[in-house]
Amino acid sequence: ASGFCADGVCFGAACTGACAACSVAAGGATNGVCGFVANGLDPAGDCGASDACDGSGACKKANGQTCLLASECLTGSCADGFCCNTPCVGLCQACSNFKKGSGANGSCGFVGVTKDPDDECPGVTTCSGGGTCSLLPTGNTCALNGECASGFCADGVCCGTACGGFCQACSAAKTGGTSGTCADVTVGSDPDDECPGTRRRGRC
Repeated sequence: ASGFCADGVCFGAACTGACAACSVAAGGATNGVCGFVANGLDPAGDCGASDACDGSGACKKANGQTCLLASECLTGSCADGFCCNTPCVGLCQACSNFKKGSGANGSCGFVGVTKDPDDECPGVTTCSGGGTCSLLPTGNTCALNGECASGFCADGVCCGTACGGFCQACSAAKTGGTSGTCADVTVGSDPDDECPGTRRRGRC
């Protein structure tokens, strides 16, 4: 009766242009009424392989696509150079795999332990892996006691204890165990020259 048939249904007026549809199956809201395809959908492939309709008749970039401006993205959020699922502005949060240290581009998440790509944490603290700043956990490399959450830096790693005993160390290289755990030095070695010797050098 109207003279128009699109997307397999009769409708009241011409329905043309990208991201416009006249049926639910084609992404519209109501059969027989021309409207914009819903945000994030693109059943007709109007926007290409990586983009989608934004619900207002335009094509926008999906999460994980590179961006310069928030207006380029379906979610309206561009963070760390990628269209992101949220604005991602919290402390020690990022939207790129490079800054987080894991995960996918386009998904906001916590920056990994000991990382601080945007220099958000004061002093010697770094990101904790949970959206906060903290000192280094045990097992991480250090130079000073004040860098470690435990308060102890021994053999170049943050140690759970002071680890000052004779023939003891806190690095895996010296004990053969786990870095960050104080233990006896490997039998038959003396990496810190603690043992006295005359004709032959002493060993732990």
